[in-house]
Parts: sequence; C-alpha cells; structure tokens
Amino acid sequence: MKINLIRDRNVDQEVYAQVVDLLQSTPGAIQFKGELIIDEEEPEVQFSLSFKNKIISENSADIKSSAKEQQIPQASMAYKPRFSWRKLFERSNKVRLTKSIPELEASYLITDKENELNYFSAFDVNQPSNGFIQASDWDLFIDSPAAYPIAYEVIATFLQSHMFKSMEEVEQNTHQKPIGCMNDFCQDKSQVLLKLRTADICKNCMGILKERIEPSILKHAIALMESLRLKMKFVQNIDDEQTLLKITNKQLQFMGNFGTITISLAPMEMAIYKLFLNHKEGIRFADLIDYKDEFLNYYRTLSPNLTYDACLNTITKYIRTFEDNSMSERISKIRKKIEGGLGKEQAKPFIIAGANAEPKRIEVDRNFLIK
Repeated sequence: MKINLIRDRNVDQEVYAQVVDLLQSTPGAIQFKGELIIDEEEPEVQFSLSFKNKIISENSADIKSSAKEQQIPQASMAYKPRFSWRKLFERSNKVRLTKSIPELEASYLITDKENELNYFSAFDVNQPSNGFIQASDWDLFIDSPAAYPIAYEVIATFLQSHMFKSMEEVEQNTHQKPIGCMNDFCQDKSQVLLKLRTADICKNCMGILKERIEPSILKHAIALMESLRLKMKFVQNIDDEQTLLKITNKQLQFMGNFGTITISLAPMEMAIYKLFLNHKEGIRFADLIDYKDEFLNYYRTLSPNLTYDACLNTITKYIRTFEDNSMSERISKIRKKIEGGLGKEQAKPFIIAGANAEPKRIEVDRNFLIK
C-alpha cells in the first residue's frame, strides 16, 4: 500500500519534508512518497469573518448539507478564503492523473487553504483514495511543530477512508463527545488535543477497521500513530529525558524513548553543523577564515560530485561574513529545521546560537553524541 503526499506550493517546504520523514521513520506495510507539488489556485468558497454569511459558487459544495462545521475560538477567527471539498479533491486527483498514480494508491493534498466546513482533513467518499490535510493554524490548538498533527491526520484519514463507505457512516460512527479516539468529531477544534495525545482507537471503531482493512496495514498504521504520540509528548516537553544525537552524511538523528526523530540537512547545512559541533568552545564569524580547511573538507566529503574549485569558491563565500549573509541565513535555516522536528524548547541544546560578535556554538553535551 502506498500513500502519495502532495504539497501545495504555499505549504512550508520544511514542514512538508518533516511530515514525510515522520511517516517514513516507522517501517511497515504502508509506503509514503513525497516530492509531489501542485500549483496554487483560487478558492471557490469564501466565508466572512463571522462565518455566518457564506458566499458559495453554484458548483462549490457536494457534501451533505447536514454535515456539521468544525469551529475555532471566536477570538482566533479572521477573514480567510476557503476551498470547497470538491475542489480540494479535484486538486489531489489532478496530480494522480498527471503522475499516473494507480487508483488503489492514496493521494492526499497537504494544503494551507481553509476548507468549507473547516475540517482538519477529509477523504472523498466517491473516490476514497483521494483526500486533503490542512497544514495551517495548528498553532492555535497544539504546542507542537505542525508536522506532527499533519502526519497524524494523514494516518487517520487513510484509516477512515477504509472504515467509512459513505457520509452517513461517517456521521453515525464519529464521536460527538470526545473520548480520545481517532474518530472524535471535535466540533470545537481545540478538542483535537485529546485524540492527538492518546493516539487511540476505541473498541467499536477498531472492530470496524479489523473487518475492512488488511491486518498488516492496520498494524503499521497503529504503530505510526503510537510513534507520533510519543514524539509529540517529547517535543511538548512532557517527557524529560536526555536525547542522543547521531549524525549521518545527510541526517541528524535524535534518539530517545520516543524513538528516532530524523532531520535531513543539505550538504552545506551539514558541513556547517559538523564544523560548529566539532568546536565546543564556539566560533566567531570573524574567525571563520581560520577554519577554512576543515570547513572545505566537510563540504567536499558531502558533495562528491562537485569539483575542488567549486567547493572552494562556495565555502569562501560563506566564511566572508563581512560581505555576505550566506552563513547567517544557513544557520537560521538549520535552526528552523531542528525546531521543526524537536520543538523550540527541546531544540535549544542542538541549535547553533550565540550573540552578535560572540562565538556561535552548539551547547549539547558531547557525551551524548553517537559516533
């Protein structure tokens, strides 16, 4: 079974990459494919600030009119255009047709756009292998990098697409009062925190899933949800534990009781990270010239297809910080990636940080590095 993850261009590329990494980190019967992108389009549905005056084009909505809307706190409301479900499903299907994705493979659009009923995610009952996941506004409901709840919704949507065969079944089997199950409706969207923290499936819902989905696929989906639950507890600083760091050519791998959180870095980013990690005392930008040979060696090793001269010219630009901001920009991007995977608090020991004109350093205790 394969799930194809499609990114709207306005969705943060690093968030999308982290979603893919999270879902690929637990091996099993489900395969996840990223690197699929679709261009932006104009919405067909717009809601006013109060959400009461709905401006809907004639062909915008094809869901049951009785379906309930999920709501966010009034204080958080702002005017935003919304897409119809039909339009979001069409966008997902467009990529399916363009890329010749087989009918049995799932394709989910990860989008920053609001949708007509304000759902976190939904699948198309007329073509259950298509669906969408909302990537925006998660900061209103959960103190966690957005990649974690987005990844959870990918799994939940996949399971629901096999569990429910119609909108009637969806309405009959979702829990109007939250019980910590995947199928809690969460009409007040802030209630989503409960099911994200439990990552559970109630007995009745599990019974339906066991009848309608292959055991190996269900087992993998449940393992993924549990993995996400543990990682979300960690990034929310609920579990206080020491994290180990292992570095490969392309990845930072953070290990603990939560499992492994993987963060991919580009060759230049990894070369910079290795340089600062190797100098516990830190390095001032003004002194980077003194580390030119070491920096060059890291970058050449990580970029075997580049010539010596190409590597030298590139790192020379990075160490000339008095005339180029490339080093500051890359360090900022590395920080954003690490915070996106670990959360801001848990990321602090692992980011490159320091005051202006002072040494920049990585604070982590080197005893917790895995060679």
